[in-house]
Amino acid sequence: MADILAGNPGALSPATLLGPVGASRSLAELNIKNRTGYELTVRYSGVDSRRIVLPVNGSQTLHLTPGTYTVAASVDGAVRSYAGTDSLQSAQYDGTFYIRSESGIPDSQRTLHSIPPVKLDDLLPRRQ
Repeated sequence: MADILAGNPGALSPATLLGPVGASRSLAELNIKNRTGYELTVRYSGVDSRRIVLPVNGSQTLHLTPGTYTVAASVDGAVRSYAGTDSLQSAQYDGTFYIRSESGIPDSQRTLHSIPPVKLDDLLPRRQ
């Protein structure tokens, strides 16, 4: 995480709230999907610390203690890393990370983004 933050990462937008998890749950639930075409590493640092590595087209559900987290996402290769802050509640979030070109057309060689919800606004640029 420190290396990514020191390397002037692009900005990630905050995670998108899908809705409550339910009265029986006290954790934030994040459903992360990797549609980048690369192995994706996502890091959460805050009340809890987690690092997940997702293969191409992989997905994983994380359960984190509610709170504020620094989030960083990176892929191997010539794609810029991105970081941001998420304030998580006892609720459900969903994030799909992908790469898109400047024109918005998917292009695995240019810009990493996430579509709703844990948005990577440019993992190269956006988390939505």
